[in-house]
Amino acid sequence: MNSDMFVCLSKNGKIKMMRVHRLVASTFIPNPENKPEVNHKNGVKSDNEVSNLEWNTRIENVRHSYETGLKKALKGEENNNSKLTESDVMYIRKNYTPRHPKFNTVAFSKKFGVHNTVISSIVTFKTWRHVQGPIKIKPMQLSLFD
Repeated sequence: MNSDMFVCLSKNGKIKMMRVHRLVASTFIPNPENKPEVNHKNGVKSDNEVSNLEWNTRIENVRHSYETGLKKALKGEENNNSKLTESDVMYIRKNYTPRHPKFNTVAFSKKFGVHNTVISSIVTFKTWRHVQGPIKIKPMQLSLFD
């Protein structure tokens, strides 16, 4: 939901819609670095007090939204870019066996259509940390007669 406040301005019969926070910042807050966006420090878009506004870059604005909890990082299956499911991750962690032709990082990367570094990050808990369950790395059984 967008709760930005707008005003209509007119000059010589031409009407222009402007965001209130942008008008306030342009009028009262210097912008020597020529930053393109106006940020609401407290995250409340309807609070257009000068003391609550600051000029930001896009990156600064997005970082602020995550730091203040206005946006939440999507984990695992919540992320639309995820190719794996939580059950895939549990399967990988349960069955991963280094150097085993069917259960190593390369084999799993082919099976699930992801890069082998994705599998490595899963089994070392660098990613998908929210999926619980111990990892059981099985040493590969080698026989002298194979």
